[in-house]
Amino acid sequence: MRVVDRSIASGTGAWNMASGDWDCELLASAGLEEARFSECVEPTSMLHGLAPSYAAAVGLSQGTPAVVGAADGALAHLGTVGFAERRTSLSAGASITLRLRRAEPRTVRGSEACCYCLADGSWLEGGVAHDGGNTLRWFADNVLGARSEDEKMFDDMNEFARGAAPGASGLYFFPLFGGERCPNYCPDARGAITGLSFNHGRATVSSPL
Repeated sequence: MRVVDRSIASGTGAWNMASGDWDCELLASAGLEEARFSECVEPTSMLHGLAPSYAAAVGLSQGTPAVVGAADGALAHLGTVGFAERRTSLSAGASITLRLRRAEPRTVRGSEACCYCLADGSWLEGGVAHDGGNTLRWFADNVLGARSEDEKMFDDMNEFARGAAPGASGLYFFPLFGGERCPNYCPDARGAITGLSFNHGRATVSSPL
């Protein structure tokens, strides 16, 4: 039997928040059979014994018990702020995501803000900035002339930024290189660096990024 945690399932767009299971009406309209989808379970559900092929793939003994787990964003939130109320978590990778726990699912009409299951009746509402760490890569490669294998450049950039005053002396950076997805989908949005003056040096230019 194949299972999927509700955290992953709720992010597919084919899941029903009210029933906590696959949306039969939506699947039918797409010509999909619910029987082809895995059973939805809580992220805390136990797997009592990994199948031989899975156990071998990860180097564990056959029959090793395991926890189903959840989506990376859900676990990142759980690991940083737990189930605390009115505390947000921030994940920064290629993109940037901000999340807040809620006791009930909530969607915002006309917005691309996301809401998906965390665990045990808790939900995560949040938004995603399309570009984050990938703009640092662009800046390092195209402005600072870093080689793709030169990861030390990012340590240098952090060191430069530590020498800048808060606010980067009025310098602003809008990392909309690939458009934006939240709060509203805008694929034509473009990035900008504004406020540059002769007072800005390497430290302040690195700081707002």
